[in-house]
Amino acid sequence: MSAASINKVLLETMGLKDSDLKKQKAKGMLAFDAIIRKGIPSMKLQSLKEALDLTDSQVADCLGISLRTFQRKRDAREKLSVHEGDRFFRVARLFAIAASSLGSRGKAREWLWKSQKALADRAPIRVMQTEAGAREIEARFK
Repeated sequence: MSAASINKVLLETMGLKDSDLKKQKAKGMLAFDAIIRKGIPSMKLQSLKEALDLTDSQVADCLGISLRTFQRKRDAREKLSVHEGDRFFRVARLFAIAASSLGSRGKAREWLWKSQKALADRAPIRVMQTEAGAREIEARFK
């Protein structure tokens, strides 16, 4: 699992370009932190939706917001709050790690929805909604 391949999938899943990171003073994960804190445009969620083949309701669930709030933010082209942006980043990052580790984005998409014994018979997409769950998933790929 190379950092370059993870970063490539992460950027694409977030609808970002390498130049978006280079514009930041900070480097590495701190560049993502700066982007999240500035507010990620809600229209970038379309990239996540397409990459993971999610419905609007599923995207809203990943962000921890209601479907109506998701639709309002999208329609008004509002930026995501820091909390919402952080959750967006978390899902995109874990998807990128899974895609790199499993060898394809298709396998990663399947894996996200399949209940895992190691995750107390829960699907990774549900477990990653908390930081503790996300850490457990990431540990599985190390």
